[in-house]
Amino acid sequence: MLTVGALGAFLGEWYGNSAWVGMMTAVVAAMGLGALHAALTINLKLDQIVTGIMLVLLGVSCSDFVYDSIFGDAESPPRIDGFEPVDIPGLSSVPAVGVILFQQPTVVYVALATCVGAWWVLHRSAIGLTIRAAGEDPETVAAAGKSVAQVRWVAVLTGAGLAGLGGAVLVLGQLQLYSFGLIAGRGWIAIAMVILSRWTIPGALAGAFVFGVADSFQLRVQAASGGLDSNVPVEFFQMLPYVTTLLVLVVASIRGRRSAAPAALGVPL
Repeated sequence: MLTVGALGAFLGEWYGNSAWVGMMTAVVAAMGLGALHAALTINLKLDQIVTGIMLVLLGVSCSDFVYDSIFGDAESPPRIDGFEPVDIPGLSSVPAVGVILFQQPTVVYVALATCVGAWWVLHRSAIGLTIRAAGEDPETVAAAGKSVAQVRWVAVLTGAGLAGLGGAVLVLGQLQLYSFGLIAGRGWIAIAMVILSRWTIPGALAGAFVFGVADSFQLRVQAASGGLDSNVPVEFFQMLPYVTTLLVLVVASIRGRRSAAPAALGVPL
């Protein structure tokens, strides 16, 4: 879904001449893949793990195929403008952290606002209570006269759209291009963040921040050591964020007293 969203963001701006169009296209494209996932796991009751792996292969392969079919003959990778960094008055001039936190592309602020909105919906609204109940105790939702299948459909489509927004952040906010292997395993890191955070939004946001810091750190260490001319293989630097995330996940799992996963996670209706 991240890859499909990344391609949707690129094509949306390429043909729509607007980064906002690209962002919306990313969300809609990823929701299309999410609809397939929901149909297979909710309606047909197929195993979520097997279906998820199939969707990874399908989404990445189809995205690369579509991109290569359109731009395969280009001499150099085509680029788009994306979102320009936006300075938040007053905060962007704060020493040290101002440039890092408050001079970001618009899509980054949209992603952060989405985190706040998702927390409010899940913990301060009636629909959020229903969504959490559908994963924890679906029989209660059914007893209240609501369709568990419909609630799960909404949740899957929303999650897919947010994954598409993640792909849009990479394309529209950072790279301004699409390339093969663009996501580089970040989808698996996202799943690890959910487990690491014990299914809490603030914890997932903190974990994502740790991964982002580690990713930025490896780029700077790589540059300081000579870049491509360094005696240390490039792959060593590239694996640092993932090793860091894995170590934090192991420590969190050891310290965690029990799994915080919803009781009905992965259980068909």
